[in-house]
Amino acid sequence: MNAAILVATLAGGKETRGVKRFVNETYISAMNQNWHLGCFLCAACGKPFPGGRFVEYHDKPYDLKCFWGLQLRKHGS
Repeated sequence: MNAAILVATLAGGKETRGVKRFVNETYISAMNQNWHLGCFLCAACGKPFPGGRFVEYHDKPYDLKCFWGLQLRKHGS
């Protein structure tokens, strides 16, 4: 389990993973990438992460509920 960290950049900007644009505002640094606030969402349901908690699975972020739902479906339980 990982925690998303909010960071602010003042100048220069950083390229984000989601839309490959530079961000000069508050952004999320997670999974060794930078994300716009509206781009770092659960890969399954498209919602933000409650409390900033997520699971990285196959290079994608999932909230805990969606992750365990995928695991249950995958293993037939």
